[in-house]
Order: sequence, then C-alpha cells, then structure tokens
Amino acid sequence: GFPAGSHDWGKYMIRKLLLTCAASVMALAGIASAQGTPVSGTILTSTWDINGSPYNIMGPVTVDSAHTLTIDAGVEVVFQADVRFNVEGALEVYGSESEMVVFRPMPAMEWGGIYLNAGVEANLGMSSYIEWAEITGAVSDTIGGAIHVSGMDTHLDISHSIIHHNSTPSYG
Repeated sequence: GFPAGSHDWGKYMIRKLLLTCAASVMALAGIASAQGTPVSGTILTSTWDINGSPYNIMGPVTVDSAHTLTIDAGVEVVFQADVRFNVEGALEVYGSESEMVVFRPMPAMEWGGIYLNAGVEANLGMSSYIEWAEITGAVSDTIGGAIHVSGMDTHLDISHSIIHHNSTPSYG
C-alpha cells in the first residue's frame, strides 16, 4: 500500500478512475452497437454488414437511381415503421445458408415490402439479386406483397430464399 497523502497514492487513484471511465465508455459503446443502425431517407451506394446490424428502418427509404445497396450475410433489416423499401437503383443481398439476410417487421406488425423500379435510363444494365434471404411480414395496400418488380428494364434474380407470411389484395 501507499501511505495516505503520498504522491504515488494520488497517481494510483487517478489511474484507477481513468480505467473505470474507459471501461464504462466501452460498455456503453457495446450497448449502442447492439441496438443497430437507424436508417431512413435516400440510400447511396453502400454496404450493410453484420457490424451495423440490425438496420432499423425508421421511415421511408429509397436506394437512389444508379446506386447499389449491398447487404452482407447475417444482417437483419428490421422495419420499425410501416413503410416500403424502394429500390430505384440496385439491391444485392448476399446471405448464406448458415447466415441468411432477414427482412422483418418489429415492433410494427407489418411493413410495405420491397418495391423494385430500376427501369430508368440511368440504370440500364443494373440488376438486383437476393440470395439466401428471409422476407416476412410485408403487407401491401395495393400490389406486390413482399416483392414488387416494376419497369420493363428492372431485373431481379432470387435464389435460396424464404418468402412467407406476406400479403396483398392483388398481383402479389
């Protein structure tokens, strides 16, 4: 031990306080990352990876024309609002058999589905891919259900995916 009032005792206490503060900051950072990444508005070319998951859709979103959103294996896309996921550019979802990409509602009981309309001139040659994904809980008031593809030049390939518990009154 250090005698009370010694210079070494003061250094020890400051070091202990700094370590305690650093541990608290690291714990809070861990809590923040567990809550995920809030998303709304326009999405430009980017990649959503497992480190930012879940991606919480807080309001209307649109992948902008001539841009690509890539979603990596194991990512969850959680709809906190009943909104549609608009894609005017390209969507590339690359899950895996052991780490599917999941689109689901929470706490909203439904969301508006994925609406692809990439058939504008700026997007010629762009395609969207959905591999190893689960899409659930989408409800459309008009058309489409879980996925709606519109536009003559809009291309979508889907493989190894589960699309369930979605609904629409027509064309779904």
